[in-house]
Amino acid sequence: MLKKLIITSFFFFLYFNTCFANQVDVSFYKKGLFPFTLMTPFPTNCGENSKNSFILFGRHSGIAKLLVYKDNEHYELQEPFADLRNKVLLGGEEQGNSMEEGILDFAFSYRFGEIKKKVYVTYTNKFGNFVLSRFNVTDDCKSLISVNEEILIDIEKHTYEHAAGSLDFSPKDNFLYIGIGDGDIGGNPSGTAQNLKKLEGKILRIDVDSMENGYEIPKSNPYYHESKGKRSEIWAYGLRSPAKSGIVFDTENGDLYIADTGWDNYEEINFQSNESSGKENYGWNKFEGLHCRKDMFASEEDCRSETLRNRKNIKYKWPIIEWNHKEGCSVIAGGTFRGNDKNWDGVFIFSDFCSGIIKGIKKIDNEWHYSDLYKTSVNPHSIIRTSNNSFFVSDRYTGDIYKINFKDFNKKNWIHVDNLSDKYKLYSPNTEIQNILNSTSWKLTQPLRDLISFFKFNKKNDKKDAIERTVEKLKNE
Repeated sequence: MLKKLIITSFFFFLYFNTCFANQVDVSFYKKGLFPFTLMTPFPTNCGENSKNSFILFGRHSGIAKLLVYKDNEHYELQEPFADLRNKVLLGGEEQGNSMEEGILDFAFSYRFGEIKKKVYVTYTNKFGNFVLSRFNVTDDCKSLISVNEEILIDIEKHTYEHAAGSLDFSPKDNFLYIGIGDGDIGGNPSGTAQNLKKLEGKILRIDVDSMENGYEIPKSNPYYHESKGKRSEIWAYGLRSPAKSGIVFDTENGDLYIADTGWDNYEEINFQSNESSGKENYGWNKFEGLHCRKDMFASEEDCRSETLRNRKNIKYKWPIIEWNHKEGCSVIAGGTFRGNDKNWDGVFIFSDFCSGIIKGIKKIDNEWHYSDLYKTSVNPHSIIRTSNNSFFVSDRYTGDIYKINFKDFNKKNWIHVDNLSDKYKLYSPNTEIQNILNSTSWKLTQPLRDLISFFKFNKKNDKKDAIERTVEKLKNE
């Protein structure tokens, strides 16, 4: 028995090292400043030390710090880059709010500094609304000027869930792309992700550089010339929660990777070519990953017919990779490796909060392949690629930052992604919960829950006209 145990342990050790060793590892880099730490690359054209620098912010703290790169190391500036505590819903679950609320993301245009120095921020405000704002940045680029906030988008939410709010500028057209969650609970019973009259569950595409105030909608947006109430800001739809780094452009060629956090069973990474004209439907709330929801479709054939029947008007786009909740629970996207190493060049780096595995996906011989690169001991919360192709990952709970070190690329460990085997398969979500959400009584009591949600969001807010606006909105709906 002991002999068998030793032999089994040996082969397990051999397998584990073969799978994870010699491709990447992670090394401790910086002590954490906040739990739920997120990171965003800083513009390269703002001062001698701006290259490779990045913003570090705690989602629930309302504070962002600038880590400046100098002499091959990052140094934290003493004063905050941004202090948004008077604007942001703070505290997360510790103060009775959702862990998904707070500062969501920062983004800087490729034209930063050409006309004015501006930064774009998504957050949930004291009312729980989703907000996209523009702020000026000081001439020395050391801080955001919070008093000159210009709110570009304000979406009233009635739940704490799925704000998402990922931001990125395309290197191809320099438009701002905004990933917004479905803003709903569970399986999106309100259907916002598929409703083109709503901004929730979408990727928006707007031009923020052409106007001094507000934004323009690019005429090349797929719904720019359409009527019937479809929002012309929409670029793509059918998403559940593209949270921080949920939309990430390849800085070299403009390809777009979309990480959508799953609900009950599957996590997914989607891909949009730089030649896309938009209008892709990524499937939520009808599909999760490659699978069809059993509460939406009677059979696999019914699901297949849905995608074929509407293919002239609806561009369903399947993920390039999915994994189930036995292998993880929450996708964490990173960025595309760009460097002189031809093997690593073009690898998109990502992870999963629960598994802690650093993963990669890449086209090899024009087919998608993936590999588990390294099993970390951290719970990844954010991954970024800086301007000099350095990758960092933060731990959700401690906020500690680790550097991802690339080693030998082992082609034998890269597996061809076969999406065809699971495509159209039915799966059963949490049917007990879903039956409640689909029930008539749940729908009839929606206005009451909205009012309760309003008071939870606004119990500490003294804006007297807020309740009048909420009641009016509920009547209109």
